[in-house]
Amino acid sequence: MPENRLDERNVTSRRVTEKTHVVFINSHPIQYFVPLYQQIACQEAGVLDLTVLYLSDETTTGYIDTQFGARIEWDIPLLDGYKHRFVKNDSWKPSFYNGFLGLLNWGLIGELRRMKKSIVISHGWAYASNILSLWVAKAFGHTVCMRGDSPYCHERYKSKLHRITRLLFLKVFVLSVTDKFLYVGEQNRRLYKSFGIPDHKLIFVPHAVDNNRFRLAYLTNRDNRDTLRRQMGLEGKKVILYVGKLIPKKRPIDLLQAYEQLCQDHDDVVLLYVGDGILRAEIETYCSEHSLTGVHITGFVNQTDMPCYYAIAEVFVMCSGVGETWGLAVNEAMNFGLPVVVSDLTGCAEDLVKSGSNGLVFTSGDIGALVHCLQQILYQDQIDGRESIAIVERYSYDQLIDGLSSIPL
Repeated sequence: MPENRLDERNVTSRRVTEKTHVVFINSHPIQYFVPLYQQIACQEAGVLDLTVLYLSDETTTGYIDTQFGARIEWDIPLLDGYKHRFVKNDSWKPSFYNGFLGLLNWGLIGELRRMKKSIVISHGWAYASNILSLWVAKAFGHTVCMRGDSPYCHERYKSKLHRITRLLFLKVFVLSVTDKFLYVGEQNRRLYKSFGIPDHKLIFVPHAVDNNRFRLAYLTNRDNRDTLRRQMGLEGKKVILYVGKLIPKKRPIDLLQAYEQLCQDHDDVVLLYVGDGILRAEIETYCSEHSLTGVHITGFVNQTDMPCYYAIAEVFVMCSGVGETWGLAVNEAMNFGLPVVVSDLTGCAEDLVKSGSNGLVFTSGDIGALVHCLQQILYQDQIDGRESIAIVERYSYDQLIDGLSSIPL
């Protein structure tokens, strides 16, 4: 074989085996993303070499979550098993709770300058450092990607002035420098299309949870439902499950009022709120004033204990309003084969809920419609949640990694 042909083959081989460097820009370590990063990092045969740059370390040693109204210390390791670095936050009011200027990390310039050509992915445009990372990455020749999750269905609730102002801001500071837009679901894709983003710049990189972990928990607990209910004092009851913060955008009071109406005809159903937040006191007061004894609030529940609550439920409900960009707890519940009732303003509704098959979608704020959905599932056997498992399988880390792997460098 001629020497030059041998050299060409060696070059081709190096190109095939060399991994693409991917950099995620995240505000802080997030429990939903960490298992994804660990899975990418442990795939020796994969094509991605991952580094995560964090703009804040607030969640690593425990922190006060202002929405939960409690101190949070996650019981899963947030920093193990993948490459990451923290970039100093130079903001004069440093916190991801403090709005656009709460994260201002000038160290991103040096970080991105030193890296070889990479795919740089910013999660959203909520902070100054998100915008900074896009422009710096573009300046140093990286492939620039945006991964947000805002749904198109929320647009009609924004004023015309707000929409115009935001679009002008995005055109100047985001759209002009972004090579690819990674959409998490159909509603998110429609939002990008409304901005004028062409199809060739859109790549499906779905929102997902650690399906493998939750599926294993489902298989482990599915035969222990009665035992778990007895341990929780819920033996012989049908359990309506809510998982999330008790805050206005999630509209937990809507579910409480629907439950009250349901109890007028049925005495074998309980409502279980797994979570905490500023509306807890209002819920407890309402229960006391209306003699609702079947409502239970667990407070904050950590990640390793969550599967037990999914395992005992008959139906999962997310009744959110504007602000619920996706709703990853729906993904979790579906891994347990649960039928789901989801409001039309929950970002994942169009992707994950096949109405009449694995769940039902109702108009956010319509209490009567929510009651009707619960009756159909709990007492009319019209919905079989087993289809949920097949649907959520298409929203997995594997699918997400496939999307990332398709991004051209």
